[in-house]
Amino acid sequence: LLQIGVGLGVSLAFETDVLMQVRLQAVAYSALLGLCFALLLRSVAERPLRPPKHAPLPMVPAVRQLLANGPYRQYLVFKVPMTIASLLPANLIIDYIKYSMRIEDFNATYYVAFAIVLLCVFGAIPLLISAARRWGKKEVLATTCVVEALLFAVAFAIPPGAMADGPLYILCACVGFGMAASYVLPDALLADIIDYDELHTGLRSEGLYTVVESNLQQYAEIVGGVVPSLVAYFAGFQSLGGCSCGCGAKCDADYLRWSCPADVGYACTDGFGATLLYGEPDRAAPCTVQPEGVQWSFRVFFLAVPAACYLLAAIPAWKLPISSHSHRAIVAQLRAREAAEAAAARPAACSEAAEAVAGGAEA
Repeated sequence: LLQIGVGLGVSLAFETDVLMQVRLQAVAYSALLGLCFALLLRSVAERPLRPPKHAPLPMVPAVRQLLANGPYRQYLVFKVPMTIASLLPANLIIDYIKYSMRIEDFNATYYVAFAIVLLCVFGAIPLLISAARRWGKKEVLATTCVVEALLFAVAFAIPPGAMADGPLYILCACVGFGMAASYVLPDALLADIIDYDELHTGLRSEGLYTVVESNLQQYAEIVGGVVPSLVAYFAGFQSLGGCSCGCGAKCDADYLRWSCPADVGYACTDGFGATLLYGEPDRAAPCTVQPEGVQWSFRVFFLAVPAACYLLAAIPAWKLPISSHSHRAIVAQLRAREAAEAAAARPAACSEAAEAVAGGAEA
């Protein structure tokens, strides 16, 4: 939220100079990051690790054992598309606003939209936790995926020009809710799967599960970040629509809103709301214009692909075999096993103490 507030303030102060906005935010965030890192080093202490009950397995057998876990394989089947579904809208919202909706002052609209996304993320987390406790984690996750898929499909059917203001901000609320679900519920289900694995193998392998989870997240981010850009490039994408300035790239002269090969926007100032002196005064800024293929690529990856991914994730999430009831049974079995191990260890400890006392008496 701090980032959104700073970004919105800077975009209003330097609305026609995105490069200056980036420079100021880079300095502010670098200083803030250094301060947070110093506080982290000063205040956070590591908790002493408990000695492991068993010798750790080598990497390859450990990974094979992890992949032999049936519920975990099913978890991966819904985790991958859900990660992509929650990632693509956050990555492409700025391109959708600028090139599909063709908004010249895209930065201010983007910051307002993303502020709504973040607020909905924070607001959705307690709602999701409460719903998961009442109806079950996998049930809430699958239902959320279906609802998100329907909402994104409806938004895809709406022309981008009609998404301004209200529809866009409603969509942003849906994006935030979907992001919150992808952050909260899959990790809670993974914890249940780790308990199931411990029950079957006797080993607690949350470290290996976390490593695989982190790598999976990174691979999904690579796909979600690179593929849409490659498709837009091959569809004929040109930065600023081929213009030399405009749409946040500051022109050399203060009387230019944009400067493009086929259109120069002369005005009294370079502000986005400045009245054009020549030509149609309400014409769209050429720096927001892209080939139709590029506009469709942003629209498809921003709306259609997330809708399909959410729908794909809903099916395996609903069929996940570990429910709230079965997880309670798993935890009960684990506690019973720990109690039995503790009870078996007590006579051995008592006999060792008795032998030590007898040896001391003989001495």
